[in-house]
Amino acid sequence: MKSIWSGHITFGLISIPVGLYSAIESSERVSFRLLHRKDMAPIRYKKFCSVEDVEVGNDEIVKGYEVSKKKYAVVEEEELDEVQEEVGDFGGARTTVFALDPQVALAIDVTGATDVPEGDPKLDGEAKLGAGPIINRGSTISPKVFELLVAAAEDEGIAYTVNVSAGDTYTDMDAAYASRGGVATGLISLAIRYLHTPGEVVSLDDVEAAIRLVAAFARRLEPGLDFTR
Repeated sequence: MKSIWSGHITFGLISIPVGLYSAIESSERVSFRLLHRKDMAPIRYKKFCSVEDVEVGNDEIVKGYEVSKKKYAVVEEEELDEVQEEVGDFGGARTTVFALDPQVALAIDVTGATDVPEGDPKLDGEAKLGAGPIINRGSTISPKVFELLVAAAEDEGIAYTVNVSAGDTYTDMDAAYASRGGVATGLISLAIRYLHTPGEVVSLDDVEAAIRLVAAFARRLEPGLDFTR
């Protein structure tokens, strides 16, 4: 059964993950259909465009996230299918970046939170829930992409922390930066607790801030930008 809320209870140095579940199984719920009183026919809903006021078919509908008022980031079904996260040695990122041959790329992933009893910020870097996205820098990360991310965060008032990645990051970035003749690549991380368990926990504020940061970074990409080292 999927939990409707998850979090943790802390007693001193002990942190216990907890989840809230519905008291009944979904199969036990009583559901009602909306019917036309005259002939008992089920009511159907139509999808209309709010601008053109015309009915829109499913083949004309895409998914999008509102990054700012009336501005959306569209995510195509094909893009979701091609990610293949942690499948075949970053196969989705490797083949996609090779095919697109971009000048710049961003990878977004999670990293183990260090604001827990077993966390070690000195060893793994600062990674706190609620402290904003983590902008990484390191030998394989483009310094110019890093600088542009930091400038975007500061200009937009987005809280962030900086972490250092030594060599491989074990994210899709590793496939991107080494594609073809090399791609200027950056890495944004989100702190997560209980990684690789059914009770993973992230801050929704961090997620929102990361989306805003990516959008702000994209708006700063202009023709003629030089990302060579």
